[in-house]
Amino acid sequence: MRTSYTKQIKDLEKYKPKDKTDAELALEQKMADLETKQKEIEAKERQYKVQDTLAQNELPKDLAKYLNVGDDEMETIASELGSILNNHLMNNSYKPKDRKKNDGMTKEQFRKLNYSERESLHSNSPELYKKLSE
Repeated sequence: MRTSYTKQIKDLEKYKPKDKTDAELALEQKMADLETKQKEIEAKERQYKVQDTLAQNELPKDLAKYLNVGDDEMETIASELGSILNNHLMNNSYKPKDRKKNDGMTKEQFRKLNYSERESLHSNSPELYKKLSE
């Protein structure tokens, strides 16, 4: 009985995975380190490409760290982002509400005014009077 059992053990030992040597473990560790460094380099290359594309579309390069896009989508996303930001900035920029229209008076017309007309212009629109009287 013992011999049949030992024979079975010996037969099954060939299927048992062998223990790795220190050299094999070191090699696997080096491979893992190289793969992580390669992934880091690829990520930096991708970020630089995104920065270049953003610069070509006249957008700030700092947006690159917030964008995670592939090479094939980069151009379309950069152009779409540019149009969205430009529209947003244009629509939300300061627009003066109390802007006064120019009365259409030129310096020639101002010179032809008599004293009372100039006085009324001065009281009604001092900025225009000051501008035209210079």
